[in-house]
Amino acid sequence: MSASYSPDISVVIPCFNALRWIGDTLQSVFSQQGPDLEVIVVDDGSTDGSADVVESLFPQVRVYRTENAGPSHARNVGTYAASGKFVQYVDADDMLAPNKLNEQLALLQHSGADIAYGDWQELGTNRTVSQQLGDDAVSALLTDFWCPPAGYLIRRGFLEGVGGWDERQWVVEDVRFMLQCALAGARFERAPGLAALYRVHTAGSLSTSNPEAFLQGCLRNAMMVEAHLTPRRRAAVLKAYSYVARASFGRDQTTFDVAYAALQRLQPGYVPSGPWPLAVTSRVVGYRSAEALAFTYRRVKRSVLAAAQRT
Repeated sequence: MSASYSPDISVVIPCFNALRWIGDTLQSVFSQQGPDLEVIVVDDGSTDGSADVVESLFPQVRVYRTENAGPSHARNVGTYAASGKFVQYVDADDMLAPNKLNEQLALLQHSGADIAYGDWQELGTNRTVSQQLGDDAVSALLTDFWCPPAGYLIRRGFLEGVGGWDERQWVVEDVRFMLQCALAGARFERAPGLAALYRVHTAGSLSTSNPEAFLQGCLRNAMMVEAHLTPRRRAAVLKAYSYVARASFGRDQTTFDVAYAALQRLQPGYVPSGPWPLAVTSRVVGYRSAEALAFTYRRVKRSVLAAAQRT
C-alpha cells in the first residue's frame, strides 16, 4: 500500500478469462465523474489474453498477474495493493452505472456509514432489482437480499478490520464477505438509484456449472451465521439450512446430512413450512423420509413425462 498517494476510491477488478467484457467494464469505471480513482485489475490466471489487452488499451490501470486461485484471492491481492479511502469491487463482466461512485461516495462521506449499496440491473433483460437491507442486515444477506459486488462501495478503514475475502470459497463468496462485514458491525446505507449492471450467465459460471459447490457455499455461510446466532437471526438460519437440505437431497448426500443435522439441532423434529405436501408428509414420517419420498416422486414424474414425449 502506498503511503504517498491516497485517491478517493480504489477500484479492484478480479479477472479470469473476461476478454469479451473487461473493456466495457473498464469503460464504465473511467466514465465515472467526480472521485479521484486508482484502478487495479488482478488477472487470476487467465488464458485468453485478458491482462495483455488491459495493459495495451488501458495503460493507466495497474495490472497484477497471479496463478488461478479464485475470485476471493484475486480481490485480496487487489485490496492489499489499494491505496484509496474507499474500495469498489467490480467483477470483470459487470459494469458500474453512470455516476454511481460519486453518489455513493457523497453518501458515505455525509452519513459516516461503512458500506453503501444501491439498485442493480440485469444486462440484457433490463430487469431492475431494488431491495433494502432493513435493520437486520445479517438475516437479509443470508436469505433474501443479494447485490453484486459492483453495487457496493466500502469504507477502507472498516474493510481492514474484516479479515479479507475467504479464499477457501469460490462460489457465493460475495455473500460470505458481506456477511463477514455485517457480523463485524458494518453500518449499511442505501443510495437511491441504479448502482450496477450485472451480467447473467446461463452457462459457464461457477454457480451454474457446479451446483454442489454453490450449495456447499450456502451451507458454510449459514454455519458462519449460526456461530453468531441471536434470537432474531434464528428464522433466517433455519431458512438457509432448509434451502440447502431441500436442494441437496439426492445430489450431495454429505451436504444434506450436515444441513439436516443443523435443522434438527436448531429445531428438534423440524417440519418445513412448505410446500404443503412435504410439510404434511414430514409430520407423519419425519422430514428426512419425506424428502426421500418427494425425491422419488419427482424422479418417477420425470420418467413418465420423458416416456410420454417419446411416444
